[in-house]
Amino acid sequence: LAALNTGNNLLFLIVASMLGGILISGVLSHLVLSGVELRLDLPEHIFAGQSVRALAQLTNRKRRMPSFSLRLCSAPPKSKREKQANAQILAQPVYFPHLAAGQSCQQSVEMQFPRRGVYQQEALGLRTRFPFGFVEKTRRVDSALQAVVYPAIQPADEICQDWALVSGELESSTRG
Repeated sequence: LAALNTGNNLLFLIVASMLGGILISGVLSHLVLSGVELRLDLPEHIFAGQSVRALAQLTNRKRRMPSFSLRLCSAPPKSKREKQANAQILAQPVYFPHLAAGQSCQQSVEMQFPRRGVYQQEALGLRTRFPFGFVEKTRRVDSALQAVVYPAIQPADEICQDWALVSGELESSTRG
């Protein structure tokens, strides 16, 4: 409106370049996210309260274009029903600064599950703010991740002491 009132073409030029920058940012971030596959491998046995290491792997299926500044995170829920589901598996985002064309990159992720039970992750999110940080774009990747967390392991010192007493009682009863 200010450019129309004053007849100043410089304001039109500035607004057009700003809108063009936002548009280019959205298109480039879409290109960075396309063609990237992800995999999250969890250990077979997980116990509550103990930290475990999972392996996050990203594979760039594009032939020529690399991907920059990717974060693997929990996807936002689609509906209220999904929000009420069990606890999420991936709580902290995992950052991948560069993924070359046709290459794979893997990173170790430390996780800790506070309680026993079944943890499910309906979907993971692949997020980027490349190239300018104007637009943060997330691609939702459906996954059927499920982890069964066993109860916490308790120290066995007290049990071993009791076994020594019980074994002594059994030997004395057989001798006489």
